Amino acid sequence: MTVFDVSSFARCTAQTRSLPVCGVCVWQSAEHVGLLYRDDLDNVSYVLHLAFHNDLRRSTPNSTQFFSEMLAADDLNQNLIAAVCMAIYQANPQGIPYGIRWDESGFSPETGAWNGATPYSGATCATFIMHVCANIGLSLITEDDWPRREDDREWQDRIVRVLEANGVEQAHCQAQLEVVGSARFRPCEVAAAASSLDAPLTHVDAIPRGVVLKDFVLHAM
Repeated sequence: MTVFDVSSFARCTAQTRSLPVCGVCVWQSAEHVGLLYRDDLDNVSYVLHLAFHNDLRRSTPNSTQFFSEMLAADDLNQNLIAAVCMAIYQANPQGIPYGIRWDESGFSPETGAWNGATPYSGATCATFIMHVCANIGLSLITEDDWPRREDDREWQDRIVRVLEANGVEQAHCQAQLEVVGSARFRPCEVAAAASSLDAPLTHVDAIPRGVVLKDFVLHAM
């Protein structure tokens, strides 16, 4: 059995009835990801994603995105993740902070509200997906042995400057600056893990699968 097949990703269309109960969604830039889920209350599929600092968005799928069923989760867990997404969207109208370091933060199992491990903890679009899955006990990636890459440090530096340029409070920016150099889980690496049958993945598998997925999305016609 193939544990990861990039052809499981398809371009989103308006035919939301064909979309899975729960999946992972990759933007055409291959630099942004979100969670695709079906809201059974109105039988509509949405994409829940962390767009920026305190900017949690729920949007409808469109043709600039690619999706795959969340193969890392069985049917029961897919339904649980969809329910968690609905709860998180309702419980966090103020959004979720943007943070470049993965830590012990997470969402309340009871309400879906964000619980930061520190006053300046947050998530990226990729670790947002990891936190949502962790809420039901599903691990996508083995974080402990993740390599520190120089181009990730450069990306983190840029993000801090973007936060500052957009008027995010200085204390939050300073806290992010202090953790530059932390392990970074890239969007396509997390998306590849979510669409793999053998998750959780170590960096040995997640990184090359992320490269394959990114190349697929960037060159899709």
